[in-house]
Amino acid sequence: MSFLALLACTGPKGGESVLEDTGYAYVETGSVTDDTGTTTPTESTVDSETGKESTPDDTAPPPPAWIGLAAYPDGLTVNPGASFQARAVGTDPDGRRQDADATWTSLDEDILLVTTDGVVTAIEPGRARVRAELDGLEATLEVTVDDAMLAEITVIDATTGLPVQRARVALPSTEGERTDAAGLARLPVPDGLPLVFSVWVDDTWDAVTYAGVVNRRFTVPLFPKDTAADDARVHGTVDFASVADAAWDELVLGLAAPTHRGGLGSLSLDDWFGDERAITVFGIEADLPSNLVVEGSADDFWVGARPGPAGAWVAAGPIAVADVTEGTESAGAAVALLVSHLDAMRWGWAGGAEAALGTDAELSVTPTDAFALTTIAAVPALPEGFTGAEDVLVLRAEERTDEGWVVTGFGLGAGAVVTVAHVAPDGVADALGTGLVAVAQAGGLGSTGGISVASGWVDGDGNGRLVDFPELPAVAWDGRTRELAVHVDGDSTLVHVLLTDAHQLRHHLYAAGDWTGTLPNAMAGFGAARASVDVGSLDTETDTFDALAGAGALDPGELDTRGSAHTRQE
Repeated sequence: MSFLALLACTGPKGGESVLEDTGYAYVETGSVTDDTGTTTPTESTVDSETGKESTPDDTAPPPPAWIGLAAYPDGLTVNPGASFQARAVGTDPDGRRQDADATWTSLDEDILLVTTDGVVTAIEPGRARVRAELDGLEATLEVTVDDAMLAEITVIDATTGLPVQRARVALPSTEGERTDAAGLARLPVPDGLPLVFSVWVDDTWDAVTYAGVVNRRFTVPLFPKDTAADDARVHGTVDFASVADAAWDELVLGLAAPTHRGGLGSLSLDDWFGDERAITVFGIEADLPSNLVVEGSADDFWVGARPGPAGAWVAAGPIAVADVTEGTESAGAAVALLVSHLDAMRWGWAGGAEAALGTDAELSVTPTDAFALTTIAAVPALPEGFTGAEDVLVLRAEERTDEGWVVTGFGLGAGAVVTVAHVAPDGVADALGTGLVAVAQAGGLGSTGGISVASGWVDGDGNGRLVDFPELPAVAWDGRTRELAVHVDGDSTLVHVLLTDAHQLRHHLYAAGDWTGTLPNAMAGFGAARASVDVGSLDTETDTFDALAGAGALDPGELDTRGSAHTRQE
């Protein structure tokens, strides 16, 4: 029997979340009359704790809206006639980065033209800059205009970084070119308009298509079949000494998960769960995902990780066997079960591991900390495709320089606010800061509906704030004609479509947004059987699709993602 079938999605204990007394001041209004007899309304602020009154100083300058400005994409190589949208990102006084309405100008109009709202057009060969200006700040980006009319594409093995020889690189309806010993192919292009090109080797490699790119210099990571970016693993052992003992009708169950590199907006609960393993619980053999632990039956865990610095956290505690019922086999429902028992859970984490392909990094985790503190998170409205009544999972996390984000708190609820129970921030030593992430699934956690993820922060008053949830992607795929149509949220920086057929052949599509077209028949036999289609859209804090595609930097786990959305079509 499947152990995940034992996990039931139950609601959090207690009543509705209530905003706590924050000590905020309240406002009193009145009026004053000057020497001319003119009466002017006034307001004074009275602190609810000290009783002291103050009147706003209208002569004080407002705080600065921005303390930094950056311009993207920097370093593109394009052909004459190319046109693209530049992006200005401002940094506010709290250190958060947001898109900004800058004014744009060209520093060399013989080479580049730019509209005031940032549409750049390449005119003549050369190298030039455009400048963004906002509230006294400025930033520039550089563009090289090349009239060689070639797209230079370097193909590398995504798992090793080594060049891939003899890969075929082609524009639509062309034979294309083979890569040389350095993994490089040069394709003649007719003009500066956006390109669609595909890369493939044979049925032992994934195929990939890039759509809508004006850049002419690319590094394309290609995955061997049956591999992925998070194929490294961390193995950990759990010391349950500080976890409460289970009663006769309970078991001590724990959830282990890896630290998360990249923006919290790309976090995926499904990535936490590993392959199943056979264990024995109460004399009954069961299948247990490798990241779930049971005291006395499975005291260790394996979690997936990306190569590089890694860590893992564990939350464990006694759960009544009566709470366990059949019919639940999803990561979301398992996390919901944990949240409903947080009062009995203990938490711990360990870092300093170095994950690598082919070997297991080793850790030991001792859960000791209680979820004794709370943060009130304001939750934005759910997007189209949700009923609006779904519970939202809100996670609190602390960021480490090397390992990335360590999840330290959980909250689950429906409505405008969710209370997040968390451990003390110093439970993660040398943390850089605190973040939030909210996960919502259409139809409820554990269903098969689309998933929307929004990142957030904790403000100066200790309250949680979240960006808006992205719109769920929509996709249509015709395996017979190979026609694909994708619609995503308008704020998306990039879109990743993964098509997997019954033979586990995979074709990836990357685009800047909505896309309709025909995928090339890159792999013999692909799609002969029914294919599943996974669509993910990501909204990054910085950069643009052209720059990220050019650098081969499209791994969600390495991007500063503030929001994402995902749907799947069988």
